[in-house]
Amino acid sequence: MDHERQHQLLSTPIERFDPKAKLSLPKLFSKLEKTGGQPRKFAEAYTLWKEMLGQKRTICCATAGAPVPFGLGPTIAAMIENRWIDELTIPGSQLGHDLVETLGGAHYQGTTAPIDPELVDNGIVRFWDTFGIEDELKLGDEIIKDLVGSLDGKSMTSREYIFRLGKALIPHAKQDGILTTAAKNNFPIYCPGIADSVVGTDVAEVRFKYGSKIMFDVAKDDLELTMIAALTEDLDARTSMLIFGGGWTRNWTQQAQACMYMIGREKTAKGHAEAMRFSFDPAETGGLSGSTISEGISWRKYATDVKSVESNIDSNLAQAMLVNALEMEKPQRPWKLDYVQEDDGSLTVKDPSGSYNLQEYFKFS
Repeated sequence: MDHERQHQLLSTPIERFDPKAKLSLPKLFSKLEKTGGQPRKFAEAYTLWKEMLGQKRTICCATAGAPVPFGLGPTIAAMIENRWIDELTIPGSQLGHDLVETLGGAHYQGTTAPIDPELVDNGIVRFWDTFGIEDELKLGDEIIKDLVGSLDGKSMTSREYIFRLGKALIPHAKQDGILTTAAKNNFPIYCPGIADSVVGTDVAEVRFKYGSKIMFDVAKDDLELTMIAALTEDLDARTSMLIFGGGWTRNWTQQAQACMYMIGREKTAKGHAEAMRFSFDPAETGGLSGSTISEGISWRKYATDVKSVESNIDSNLAQAMLVNALEMEKPQRPWKLDYVQEDDGSLTVKDPSGSYNLQEYFKFS
């Protein structure tokens, strides 16, 4: 037996967790970081997020699942308002539910019991154990009709449309949500899968009924996020990934580093420097929802020395607890990007060194 090596391997004992201690969430994470298993991984993720906030980082966030019907819309809005993230990729379904809540609609605790035929008869839609009112999905119809009509014939990124939708909602809002918070803060939200949602089918309905036609330029979405990553590195900073759940949102966001070759940066792209993932999705299916961060290194999405934490915990629970802990500590950021969403649909990115319109900087239209 190599006693010296044994001593090295056993250098950090587990500290027993005392449930009687009266702990704030930040202190709870501090204690859990000295335990083992998933409690330790979860706590390590919180520490890593704070480290990212303390460095020159553009933090890209992908979320999936049903956080808004489950009540976590304000959690996502808080990440935007406090700038604990610098970009958000989110399913269009969640933007649709956010629109409903912003205009005064609600979601309700329900059941997973097999009563769906009864729900249909009563105008109720279901999100696992949560209910919504079918008619409330139409609350934004007139707003979307007017917005799409004003943009008739225009091609745009999902980011531009989401920004304009948020601005259109502000005068009618009963409470702030993700869309309105992002619009007020010039914050970029991407949803290249927008057609797979009520937000997308609302646009289709306006086109069918009134002839107003807009086109989503999802290729430009790809290029724009890649340009944000490239500009970040030009400003001597790095990108990081924060992943809640799986789905297309996760890979679409993380591939910005892999897509550097599209703008001639294949030899200089560094890959995401840090990453955190909260998900139950298994890696064994080979799908991107469950793929490990380590696997992403082979695709040049992540740096070979990426600092990462993968926590097998419900993404909604993780989001709620982590953001609540950040609200308690209010970490300050020494550096971050700011944005201006221009009237012509382009995106301007700013930091203390200057202002950079992506289309002009990368000579792209």
